[in-house]
Amino acid sequence: YVYNNISANPGGLWWPARTKDPEFGARLGFAYYLDGGFKNYLFNNIAWGRSNKAHDTEANGYAFYEAVGTIHNSYMNNTIYRFQSGSSWSPRGGHHKFAGNLWSDISNQVFTHGKLKEDKSKSSKEYPHGSMAYGPNVFHKIRKYGHFENVGPENKKMKNDFSSMASAVKKNKTLNGSLGISTNKAPMRNPAKHDMRLVPGSAAINKGVKHFVPWGLYGMVGEWNFYHDGKNINRILDEHWYMTDYLTERGTYHQTPQFPLKVVNITKANYVNGPLESWVKGALKLNGKNQYAVLTHAAMSKPFTYKKVIGRRKTTDATARGITLKNPNIYTSNFLVEIYVKVTSPGILVEKMAGSGYSLTVNARGGISFRIKGNGTAKLDSKAKVNDGKWHHIIAEADRKTKKLTLYIDGKKDKSGKGIGGDSIANSGDLYIGGSPKGRCINGTVEFVRICQGTIKDARTSIGELYAWQFKGPHLRDFVGKKPDGKRDAGALEYQK
Repeated sequence: YVYNNISANPGGLWWPARTKDPEFGARLGFAYYLDGGFKNYLFNNIAWGRSNKAHDTEANGYAFYEAVGTIHNSYMNNTIYRFQSGSSWSPRGGHHKFAGNLWSDISNQVFTHGKLKEDKSKSSKEYPHGSMAYGPNVFHKIRKYGHFENVGPENKKMKNDFSSMASAVKKNKTLNGSLGISTNKAPMRNPAKHDMRLVPGSAAINKGVKHFVPWGLYGMVGEWNFYHDGKNINRILDEHWYMTDYLTERGTYHQTPQFPLKVVNITKANYVNGPLESWVKGALKLNGKNQYAVLTHAAMSKPFTYKKVIGRRKTTDATARGITLKNPNIYTSNFLVEIYVKVTSPGILVEKMAGSGYSLTVNARGGISFRIKGNGTAKLDSKAKVNDGKWHHIIAEADRKTKKLTLYIDGKKDKSGKGIGGDSIANSGDLYIGGSPKGRCINGTVEFVRICQGTIKDARTSIGELYAWQFKGPHLRDFVGKKPDGKRDAGALEYQK
């Protein structure tokens, strides 16, 4: 988490002889530099440059720079002022979001998104634009908007103005198809003198975004925010990140297994606005009859071949499969299931069960039932009811070492009970969310689900800390801790009279 920072006049390597370099200029100066950084949330930050003149020895290069084809990075509600360029990134792995940002005075281009020097070759496939968001943002005093496509005529890739960039974002079916707005009026009071506050009537007012920032947990093997892939309404993207043993070379991290969900009997109308996100319709409404999401056992179990390090600069081919392939098929480990949902009927919340396995459901009396089965069986029913049509945050965890099941509802421990030991609960069943082909479908709406191979304690945190961060955390306020007055304003700072 990178938030509430000021990075001013970043220097980096100073090389006056390179003043005519069209991309970097004389200083390799990046305000926020992710050198092989994956799964980062950058919000409420200010990046301020001293100069962006093309041949100035003190010009600042980039506000945001990423080395290698990183994935799962989000840039939300940041203020960027006076740089040669805005963002550099290799989109071959996709899974990036740029929304709610205020970009002002960029003398070269905002987005330099394409092949980097770290990329061994050009990507042979079209960048996965359906997992990327380029807005909504607010732009002021922009020379060029840049490029983010890797197929098509070379002379068509550069987007020189707002209109061409906005058209390309929509055409490529990004997550929300939005770029934002452009303004000719200065949105900030006096940024050259470090006053980044918004002027009265600023175009940035009410143009920021609300975005969800989950608290980090141990051993994440599935994380789903319920907006669809921009290119496929039947596909829910997986956004988990787990630094497993088979992540050995950072240039290939983006190729490691992800587990997108397939939704069944869904139309575009099923995607609705939820309370966690405002930049996209991020919740999935289910009818209680025949709609649900599924991750097949075959899809999550596909072996993954990688380069295993066996010595200094020596590798050999190896394959992760079975228990070594980290996915929602739980063997002997601790685990937890997390969901943010509103529901009015009984049915499946999250379940992977075929003889053995785990099941989280809403029971007939409106409470939560958590069931786990291996050589033995354990079940825990909540005290609280959740079938009231209101949003609830639920975590069910199984500690195999202490043989204990625990349910947490809305940030508090609801109930604990006897669990089972370390025998395997792995099975060949599919993972279902919200229902199944055999029924037990919920009437309700789901906005977030996460599965981890560890408990809250394994993550060295607490339910109180997790809940406070996710539902009262700094991403819900601005740089100085101010809550939005209605809609969030673009950039790091809310408007102040």
